[in-house]
Parts: sequence; structure tokens; C-alpha cells
Amino acid sequence: MDAPRRPRDLKDRALALVSGLLAGGRVPFMRRGPHLTAVLESRMWEMAPSKQETDRTFRTADGTLWTLEFQFRVAQAEIARMAGYHLTLVRQHPRHAVQTMVLWGTRRPPARALHVQQVTFRARQVFLRSLVAEDDLARWRWVAERRGRLPREAAMELTAVPLMGRTVAMRALLEQALALAERLDPDLRDAVRGAMLCLGYDALPDPSDRAWARKGLSGVPVKDQLWEDLKRDLMEIYHADWRAEGRAEGALAQARVWLAEAFRGRFGAVPAAVEQAIAATTDLAQLSAWHRYVIAAKPESPALDPCASGARW
Repeated sequence: MDAPRRPRDLKDRALALVSGLLAGGRVPFMRRGPHLTAVLESRMWEMAPSKQETDRTFRTADGTLWTLEFQFRVAQAEIARMAGYHLTLVRQHPRHAVQTMVLWGTRRPPARALHVQQVTFRARQVFLRSLVAEDDLARWRWVAERRGRLPREAAMELTAVPLMGRTVAMRALLEQALALAERLDPDLRDAVRGAMLCLGYDALPDPSDRAWARKGLSGVPVKDQLWEDLKRDLMEIYHADWRAEGRAEGALAQARVWLAEAFRGRFGAVPAAVEQAIAATTDLAQLSAWHRYVIAAKPESPALDPCASGARW
């Protein structure tokens, strides 16, 4: 039986989704690092089945192989797994330099040197919790204003914004990051938008903000198996939110149908303007008020006109 999905699984998937599209940009979080030229097979067949899948493996223009790992907890077993990926790449590609970059989404970062049995690694590490999201957004905003677009290397940093400092409301942070994502290359834009909303979802305590995020996610047209898995995981972890939204949408849809049927029975064909107003209304109480007006109307009563003054009903 599959284990229940957790928010941490969601974060791994969201970051991996964007990292797989990054060929052409620089190594994530390296300002002057080499450019990525290819995304490689990320499965390490030599390792145990439960540990074969790395987050992402790239080749850069200088011939170096990079394994990119996202970690949200510090544990010896996780460090040993990353060391195993690194050593496997070294054995498989003895003529290539191998680098491992670890993105830590934790407030308790490990020591600079990672010890695994008799081996000591000095990994390139990025501590997301130590970065300031507002500063990062301000820097990319400055770049976008001068260039008119953002380079590919901005994609991972924008995606990770929800994992950084929480000094402003998460919705405000996401709205700023989503606006900047529009300046990315088209092949990155939708994946970054979807990943950001997934990563910030559990930090949106207000129901209206979560509804805003779900609406944004429903409009992201990413056709990718990793994206489909990510969306499924989000719905599984936060199933209560999605069920409640589904019930609310169902009630609105039914109220619109009843109102249109009552209108036809009382006044005849539904004018296009009335039909559009009914479809655009998301206030169940308003739809109910219109329905009561229609069923109580006398033959000489004026037809329902949602565009007129509310005093009529």
C-alpha cells in the first residue's frame, strides 16, 4: 500500500518539475556558474530500488555532471543517499567532474562537511531558509525592468520563493512572484506558476487565499506526467479543501440551472445579457434572491434584469 502523501513529497515534486526544464540556463542559485546543456537520466540503477531516483541530473557546458537534490530535513540517512548518488555518478562517468548541489529547505542546516562512514563530502549547499524572498524578488524585478524578460536561471529561484522567509503574507509574496514568472521563457512559465502555487499552498491559512490558489492551479495548462502527479498529490494532501470547493461549485451550478428554468417558465427565453449575468454570479445568496423574485412574479411583473438596480428584487 502506498504511504500517505505529505507536504514534503509535494515540495520535492514541485522543484523537480521546474528543474527538469532548465537546460539552457545556469546551474540553479549560481550567479556565474556554467550553463546547463542537457537533462540526463535521473535514475541510479545500481542503488537499491527505493533510492534509485535522484531529483535531477544535468550536464553543463564545461562537461561537468551535476546532481541537484532538494532536502527538507537533516538526517544521516538522507545525507548517505546523496553521497550514494554522487559516488554512483563518479563510477559511471570516470572522465567527468561530478558536482552535487543541495538545496536545503530547513531552518536547521547541516554542517558544511557531510560525513558518510569514512568519506567526507564538502557539498555546494544553498540554505533556502536563510534567503530573503523579498530581496530575491526585488533583484529579479530589476532585471525584468531592464531586459524586458528574465533569464532561465531565474526559474528555480522564483519557484523556491514560497520556501524562503515568511516576512510578508504568503499570498502577497506569491502574487509578486507570479507576476515575474510571466517574464520567463514560454516553456518555463506555466510550470513555474504551478509549482509556486503548490509550494505556497500550505502557508495560506485563510480559506479565501487557498481558494485563490486552487483557481490559479486549475488554470495552469502544463501537460506533463510530473505535473499531473504533483496536482494529484496536492489534492490528496489537502482533500478537505478540494471537496469543500467541489460542493460549493456544485451548489452554484444547481442554483444557476434552477434560476434559468424558472425564468423560462415565467418570462420565456432567457436574454443573452441575463444568461451571462447568471453564469458570472458566484454569490449563492444573490442567485437565491433572483430565483425567489422569478417564482413569485405575477404576469404583469417586469422580467428579471440583473443589470438593473437591485431595488427591483
